[in-house]
Amino acid sequence: MSTRVLGLVRASHPEPAAAVTVVAALLAAGVGHSAAGVVLVALTVLASQLAVGWSNDLIDAERDAAVGRTDKPVTTGEVARPTLARATAVAAVAVPVLALAGGPAAAACATLGLVSALLYNRPLKSTPVSVLPYAVSFGALPAFVVLALPGSPVPPA
Repeated sequence: MSTRVLGLVRASHPEPAAAVTVVAALLAAGVGHSAAGVVLVALTVLASQLAVGWSNDLIDAERDAAVGRTDKPVTTGEVARPTLARATAVAAVAVPVLALAGGPAAAACATLGLVSALLYNRPLKSTPVSVLPYAVSFGALPAFVVLALPGSPVPPA
């Protein structure tokens, strides 16, 4: 595996990304998704987790370099900022595209969760309201999973 790929994996915050993705897949199986539905949920959540982890490392790159963080792939040169920016964009665009297979309401929930988490990364991380994106994003997760079920009722507008 190339250094760049390993850098992207490390920059994704792999442990929490894997944990959230597995929990979402288990929830999808638990509420009755088919195998294809579980895969769709897992891929959508994984794309969201990748976008959030990568954007976090991208946003914090200058600060991480200034304080000498040697555990961050951008500061060690394992992955370049432009590469990380492109990966972040691809993952972020993939979220609503994948989620649309579960319907527009599911896609809206998945997108809301992603946008909320990205807002945590910038500009809310160091503010008193930094807890709000967690509440919104983790609240949107089960809503996305349920709304992505075939035949799931769409809430009234």
